[in-house]
Amino acid sequence: MRFFSVILVLAICFATFPVLAEQPGGSPPPRPTKRAADDAMRDAMARVRFAPMWMPVPRFSKSSNTENALPIPAAAYSEVWQPQWQAELGLSAEQKGKLAAINAKAVADAKDHAEQFKKLSPEEQQAQVKAWAGKSAPWRQQLDNEVCRQIEAVLTPQQLQTLKDFSFPRYAVGLLYDAKVRQEIGVQPDQENRFRRIAKERIARFQAASMERAEKQWSMLTPEQQAALPDVVKRQGPTSAVLSIAWELGFQLDAFVPGYPMLAEEPVRERLALSTEQQKQLQSIMADSAARKEKERQERFSRTAQSSQSPPDSEADAKKQVEAILTPQQLKTLNEINFRRQVALALGYPEKRKTVGITAQQEADFQRLDKETHEQLFRIDQEMLGQAMQILTPHQRQQLREEIDRRMCGDSPAKPE
Repeated sequence: MRFFSVILVLAICFATFPVLAEQPGGSPPPRPTKRAADDAMRDAMARVRFAPMWMPVPRFSKSSNTENALPIPAAAYSEVWQPQWQAELGLSAEQKGKLAAINAKAVADAKDHAEQFKKLSPEEQQAQVKAWAGKSAPWRQQLDNEVCRQIEAVLTPQQLQTLKDFSFPRYAVGLLYDAKVRQEIGVQPDQENRFRRIAKERIARFQAASMERAEKQWSMLTPEQQAALPDVVKRQGPTSAVLSIAWELGFQLDAFVPGYPMLAEEPVRERLALSTEQQKQLQSIMADSAARKEKERQERFSRTAQSSQSPPDSEADAKKQVEAILTPQQLKTLNEINFRRQVALALGYPEKRKTVGITAQQEADFQRLDKETHEQLFRIDQEMLGQAMQILTPHQRQQLREEIDRRMCGDSPAKPE
């Protein structure tokens, strides 16, 4: 399992986390240099070591059509493009028309800049990317700021305040993953520890919901479909498998138990009713695995040291150790849990649903289950966001509000609330 390739993907994820962080602009830039990739990876690892990754759950799930209708990914007020949010805010037909015009113009402007970028030589492209110093292209920053201000001009003060009130805890939590921000607002060690506990409880509740969803979906299948799924799951790509479990772990890859990643999930360990001695032995295996991966990372970052890889049989040995620790019944239960997670992942692909003959009624049942799960995750997320905000003092929350307003539309003065 190539953890570095996965971690690099995580670095890309964290490059856009929190939502209000600087975002790459224009067309996809040239392949990043090794130094840029290493810097992104270091930043990603620093953030994920602080606490499990906290990606807020949107109030309304986004359909593929909605995604395709949002070609201008400005961070500020991103909800305003969703039809459900437009209905929630009570936008008039005139307001919707103005927003559509803003979006269309912004898309056209972005496309023009992208085409101009493509016409540059590779050397000129690299020089521009280097000049951006890891931030958005200047034109993209200006475009995002213009779109932000245009949105503010379209919405009423009440509509704007509704969006700000909803967005604040989501953006604030993202900022707390930045060590510089925590230092600037004076977050104390005890506050950091409380935040970590909340983040870990949140991800554990998400894991439980995910396991419950997989079990419900499995029960919706016929015996014939269940029998056909092992072959379908075998064709699941390794990258998809790693990323799916990484998401459920809050991207804390060091928590992996080699060969049995689901053991890293607290609800799974609870389901297995592990003894104190078993917990201790598994923690030792996890610690050894984490130490090996950390050594690999450090060697990768070193420009002079010869990078090494874990012995090819290290994961196989760890897998055998796990199997020796668990009882036959525990191992059987663990494999069933893992298989149903893989099934849930596989059934997310239309071609694989077709392979096992998913009916129209089952498709409708899956959609209903997805909606129920999304609503459950949103409720959990809102509850935990509220707890996270209570960790901060009123002054710290105000400091974050000011920082968010500053980032929302560039350095322009914040609009009075």
